[in-house]
Amino acid sequence: MRDANRTVRLVVAVAALALLARFVLLGSRVAHFDEARVAWWGLEYLETGETSYRRIIHGPLMQHLHRPLFATFGASDFVMRAPVALVGGLLPLVALWFRRHLDDVETVALATLLALDPILLYYSRFARSTVFVAAFCFIAFAALVRWYDGDGVGYLYVAGAFLGLGLGAKENAVIYVLCWLGAAGLLAAGSRFRFAPPFGTGSSVRLVVEEYWDTYLRGPSVRRRLGRLGTGILGSALLCVLLVGFLYAPRGGEAGLWTGSLGSTLDATWGDLSDGMYYWFEQGGENNLEQYRANLERFVRIGLEYAGALMALSAVGFLA
Repeated sequence: MRDANRTVRLVVAVAALALLARFVLLGSRVAHFDEARVAWWGLEYLETGETSYRRIIHGPLMQHLHRPLFATFGASDFVMRAPVALVGGLLPLVALWFRRHLDDVETVALATLLALDPILLYYSRFARSTVFVAAFCFIAFAALVRWYDGDGVGYLYVAGAFLGLGLGAKENAVIYVLCWLGAAGLLAAGSRFRFAPPFGTGSSVRLVVEEYWDTYLRGPSVRRRLGRLGTGILGSALLCVLLVGFLYAPRGGEAGLWTGSLGSTLDATWGDLSDGMYYWFEQGGENNLEQYRANLERFVRIGLEYAGALMALSAVGFLA
């Protein structure tokens, strides 16, 4: 118990350091164009009471945050960046949700990487949705791990809510879900061919599934358990969809969310969202092999330069 409390205190201290690193001189830098155009639409929303999803600046979450912040504290570079700095600074606390799979040193190390990784630190001081989508999807993943560990179906709803926030921040939250599925496939394949153990254990996928079946899906209460599981999955998915719809729905104008014209609001929301998703994801079909090679080279170069320690530890953690 003493070691557990010490780990919690250390992670909280790391989060405090992360907040300090993000908020010190946060407003001293002149706004980058990419920040300014995002903040401009938040200020426009404050002045006119109207806003809608604009795919060129990604999800509308930032505008929903900027409007009340600008109204309360005024429009400034500091206020513009504060929501991202706060989320990025608190992100190290999520490491505590992985304590069943990490020892004390590994938990603190994960929190430290989330606090001081140069890429995360830089973009936590930059007013765009990059850190929002990464942080919210990481929290959703951590909640799914907690649910899998048997900490209650409530974590499914936490995962659904934060995935909805991630989608509201940026459209590529969909890619995070695909990465989760791909990682699960790698674990299954690694166990099958004895390349990597699943879930941090030495057991095979078959034994893990059998243990889950014996624990949760056998006995007289199987129907109740399956019903609770199904309700949790459907409920969390519904929560995610409702949150996405709420964030992407236009405000003000004839089709605004609070105008009383639900049909017009739904039509406008669906039209904006489908057009935006098509715009961003349809571009993938235009890429050729040379473009993929160039993007991969840039990804590896930047990753090694600014997040080399994290990439190395990720590989070691997967293979260990």
